[in-house]
Amino acid sequence: MIDWQHFVCLFSCPLIACILVLIFSKKPNLRDAIPGMASLALLYFLQVMKGQLIQGEVIHWKLIYASNFIVHFNVDPMGLLFAQLAAFLWLCSSIYSVGYLRGGGYKHQTRFASFFSLCIFSTLGVALSSNLITFFIFYELLTLSTYPLVMHLQSQEAKKASRQYLLYTLGAGQLLLIAIIWLQQLGIGPYFGAPGRIYDLVASQPVQLTIIFMLFLIGFGVKAAIFPLHSWLPSAMVAPTPVSALLHAVAVVKSGVFGIGRVMGFIFGSYALQTLHLDILVGGLAAFTILFASVRALSETQMKKILAYSTISQLSYIVLGFAIGTQLSIFGSLFHIVAHAFMKITLFFCAGSIQIQSGQTDVTKMSGYARQMPITFGFFSISALSMIGTPLLVGFISKWSFISGSLSSPKHIIFALVYIVSSLLNIGYFFPIIYRSCFDQIPVGDQIKEGSWKLVLPIFVTGLSVITFGLFPDLIFSFYTLSLRASMGFLS
Repeated sequence: MIDWQHFVCLFSCPLIACILVLIFSKKPNLRDAIPGMASLALLYFLQVMKGQLIQGEVIHWKLIYASNFIVHFNVDPMGLLFAQLAAFLWLCSSIYSVGYLRGGGYKHQTRFASFFSLCIFSTLGVALSSNLITFFIFYELLTLSTYPLVMHLQSQEAKKASRQYLLYTLGAGQLLLIAIIWLQQLGIGPYFGAPGRIYDLVASQPVQLTIIFMLFLIGFGVKAAIFPLHSWLPSAMVAPTPVSALLHAVAVVKSGVFGIGRVMGFIFGSYALQTLHLDILVGGLAAFTILFASVRALSETQMKKILAYSTISQLSYIVLGFAIGTQLSIFGSLFHIVAHAFMKITLFFCAGSIQIQSGQTDVTKMSGYARQMPITFGFFSISALSMIGTPLLVGFISKWSFISGSLSSPKHIIFALVYIVSSLLNIGYFFPIIYRSCFDQIPVGDQIKEGSWKLVLPIFVTGLSVITFGLFPDLIFSFYTLSLRASMGFLS
């Protein structure tokens, strides 16, 4: 049995890293090594917990219990999946950030590293929360700890984007709080579990339950970037590339879709969603977002803007999978949290490396770059192909599950077409970048080279993961097994 000391060790890793980064701010080499070491320790504790969970242990820690205010942590397959993902990508991001910030001559690197560590702490809380109250506390802490990172450059554009980010996310947080309190007033406890008590109220309180669900959907939908709540995300691309990677792959937007999954599967459940027709509502919004964002990406020429709209589309893949509600589609949503993270963080790492080495962000001006930066553009191409759904790569597993899950339910067959059309649109905005960088002539005098090992190594690791987890999806972290176990108990 895992006791409370293991949870203390788990949460201490990012907190201690944050403190030590501040203490050793005058020793940059030591300061920059601390997050990487902390992430390795975090991965170790999570592996211990994974072993116990697979053996059937009940792993939880009740920190505060006072009346209806409960801070309680629990390790289940869905939460462990998210926690392991965040910990591993923290390791990759911590190495990449050093190369990026130093290579670009960025200031305030100590502040950056300390708040990045706080973001990982908050993400762990979101992943391992066993109830809505605990989830809400860490969800809001994640917003506050990300805000200084979005504003890191302190330019007028960065300040405007960070204010928009804060306005959207904190406003959405207030709606979450209202929804949580409203549920309490209806006599429904905050715990994630079998949603039987909701079922009892479907017939007598359909209007109230619908409104509460809409509050949850908007509250989580902001970070999940569901249309029309998405506009803060492209604006936030003014932040340094490691922050963009954090927003898109590691923590922020994933916490939004994770929250939607928790509420749909472990608060409301399939019966309530289908009886109130909320599954159709969510599915329609997600399908529109997928197509809207995919089309919008076609018109962009700035690399990070293209990737931002791609993220908006891919996040709604996950939401739509939850709404379809078959075990295959739910499995696809859970596994896509992992798949998209590796694909998108690789793409952002590549974009940042290109910017540092060439100063270029416009994809129409990257002719022949692949011949000068073969590793960077090689893994960019692999990740882009995975986003499209190419077999043997990690994105294929989830996309095949989405389409198969849609086809297995007659009323959701139309959503299979949405996934297919989106894949074709992915080709539309990724293929020109790959073709231009590989086959067009290099402009005269436009000579660049691969970045330092601190930039190339994380690209290699995350890019290789796109291949490795496509071939061996259960390797080391058991992402496939955890996704399968979580999907089996999702919409009971």
